[in-house]
Amino acid sequence: MATKDPTTNYSWDLPAVGGSAGAWGTALNAIIGDDSTGIDAVVKAISDVANAALARAGGTMTGEITGHTQTWDHNVGGSVSGVTNVSLDTANSHSFTITAATTFSFTDAPSTGKAVFLTIELTNGGTIVTWPAEVQWAGGSAPSLTGSGTDILTFFTRDGGTTWYGALAISNAS
Repeated sequence: MATKDPTTNYSWDLPAVGGSAGAWGTALNAIIGDDSTGIDAVVKAISDVANAALARAGGTMTGEITGHTQTWDHNVGGSVSGVTNVSLDTANSHSFTITAATTFSFTDAPSTGKAVFLTIELTNGGTIVTWPAEVQWAGGSAPSLTGSGTDILTFFTRDGGTTWYGALAISNAS
C-alpha cells in the first residue's frame, strides 16, 4: 500500500517500504521520497527549465513551424434569417441555411497584424443575402449565390476586420 510522501512540489505517492520487489522497486523506494535529490526535485528542475524556455502564456516563439494539417472548429448555425452574427470566437468555419433575407456581420476578428481565414457554407443563399460593408469581393462585387443548393465562400482579414477579402470558392456544391 502506498503512503503519502511529503514532497514539496508534486505530492507523490511513495510506495510502501518492502512493497516492491526486485532492483527497480528497491531503486524507486530509495529515490522517490528524498526531497533534495529524489524524483520530486528532478521533475521540478526539469519543469523550471521548460517554463523558463517558453512561457505558458504570453511568450513569443521564433523560428519556422512546419505543419502538415490544420483543423478549424466548425459551427453549424442552422436556419437563419434577419441579422446573423458570424463570430470568430465561435469557429473559423460556419454553415447556415437561409430561410429569408439575411444580413451577415463578422465579429471577434483577431487584432491588426494577425491574419485569419473564415469559411462559410451557405445553403439556399439566392439573392437574399447581404454581406458586411467591410467585405471587398474578388471581381469587385458580391457573387451570385445558388437559390436552391450550397455555396462555399471564403474570407480573409489581416487588419482586425477593418477589411475582409471575400471570394466564392465553390458554387452549387453537390
